Amino acid sequence: MSHTVRRLIGLVLFVTLVFCSASGLAGNKNSSDKVMERGYEAYDQGDYETAYQCFLRASELGDLYALYNLGVMYENGLGVDQSVKKALKCYEQAADKGLADAQYQMFLIYLDGYWVEQSDEKAVEYVRMAAAQGHTAALYSLGYSYEYGIGVEQSFEKAAECYQPAAEAGEAWAQTHLGALYETGDGVEQSYELAAKYYEMAADQGDPYAQVDLGWLYHYGYGVKKSVEKAVSLYQQAADLGSWEAMCNLGTMYEDGDGVKQSYEKAVEYYQQVADLGEALGQYHMGRMYANGFGVKRSTDKAIEYLTLAAEQGNEDAMELLKEIGQ
Repeated sequence: MSHTVRRLIGLVLFVTLVFCSASGLAGNKNSSDKVMERGYEAYDQGDYETAYQCFLRASELGDLYALYNLGVMYENGLGVDQSVKKALKCYEQAADKGLADAQYQMFLIYLDGYWVEQSDEKAVEYVRMAAAQGHTAALYSLGYSYEYGIGVEQSFEKAAECYQPAAEAGEAWAQTHLGALYETGDGVEQSYELAAKYYEMAADQGDPYAQVDLGWLYHYGYGVKKSVEKAVSLYQQAADLGSWEAMCNLGTMYEDGDGVKQSYEKAVEYYQQVADLGEALGQYHMGRMYANGFGVKRSTDKAIEYLTLAAEQGNEDAMELLKEIGQ
């Protein structure tokens, strides 16, 4: 009999690794500062030369958001010649003068080694400044740093302390990680109920990792009233968002007739999707289905093909099945 799998929380990367200051400017578009207002209006209209001049003037008047925005303009060559050196100088000056968004930007720069020598320790230095000001993404990122010992000594307790305010502020990834800590009891008092609470908050925001984890709790009745139907629904939501773990879980449920009408054919559909993503577990399941003729025409050659792919990735079950087949 097959079994559902858990998502490995450690595989979740920093959402902040996506370096994208070009996506927008910092600051409040409803600012009473007329110069900044004109700058934002010009930027939205694609008049980058005027926007640059407005932000330059505002920065000379001491507006830190304007200084940050100049960094965006220099980084992307909007209304001015592109200059990484000048962009970095603007971000760094704004950060050192206390602007949380700029401090977070400097965290990203040092974390990714973008324009500067990569340094986890320097990155944490900046993200700690931003987190101290209640910057939600910074709180999550600092928590992640503590959870996995990136640039700091690992501490589940400190990770939870950072995730908590970020989670309450609505940061889905912080909710998911905090839920995982409550599930395992790392850094907090173990509680399936609180794990379910935070997973649900993130799942409602469309986080597929939380949907898988919450589905698992419903599947086996940990911290919530057991509901295989609810588990199937959550797994399907996550699968629709590309979660291979959810696809595998749905495959095993259809294979076993667990909460759904038993169907080897449906199981194969999900396993095939996972195998096509290059995941060893999906390749193993496809090899097993071909070896037994479940939902597909039995084929030793196809079984060996998939099992070999899985075994090459270190899947021990695939290695054992290959031995049984005689390979």
